[in-house]
Formats: sequence, C-alpha cells, structure tokens
Amino acid sequence: MCSAIARMAYPTLCRLVNTMCNRRATKGTGVGSWISFRFDRNVQISQIRLQQRTCSCEWFRELQLAFSDGTEQLVSLPPSKDPVTMTITPTGYIRSVKITALSMYATDNPGFVEVAFFGSY
Repeated sequence: MCSAIARMAYPTLCRLVNTMCNRRATKGTGVGSWISFRFDRNVQISQIRLQQRTCSCEWFRELQLAFSDGTEQLVSLPPSKDPVTMTITPTGYIRSVKITALSMYATDNPGFVEVAFFGSY
C-alpha cells in the first residue's frame, strides 16, 4: 500500500492531489485496503475532504479513520465523484491517520483523486 508523508500548511494539514501511487488507487484490493498519512508535528483534525476516482466502479462506501492517539471514527461516502468535505469529531493531538476501506460500492480499482485534512496544530 501507499504511505504518504504530509507537509504542513495551514489550514490544510495534508493535501494530496493526483500524486504518487497511481492517484491513490488500490488495484482491486477493495475491503481492507488502506493508506496512512504521517504529519511532521502534532495536529488536531476537524475535517477531511475526499474525492473518489471518476468511475462508479471505483468507489468506497465506508471508511475507518484510525488516529495515532488510539481513537477511531467511521465515515460514509456518497456514491459520487465530486469532492466531499466531512466534519468529524475533532481529534486530540495526533501524528498519523490510517484510512481503511470497510465497504465498497464496487471494487474494480478504488482510490482517491484527493485526500485533504483540515484542523490546527
């Protein structure tokens, strides 16, 4: 799987767009596929923006966000290729996030065009 190293910039804590790892695709892995993001300092996250790939055959349905402080949150994604920004329960100070696919709309070649985290440090 891909592992991303985040660069800090306020208010976007980490933003990846069409870079590395085949635009964040899983190559048919589906449920259980994951990607992790590591921050260069402690951050608090209050929003996440995700944009799935363009084909409906490549979309995630539900994701688990696992934070380095041991907490987890579930997010559900609409069946859409448009970016969606979700407000999540604000985290404590964390250094990393792991996103794991729990369910899919389809499993052809799911992935993200964009992943962005918003919050503070």
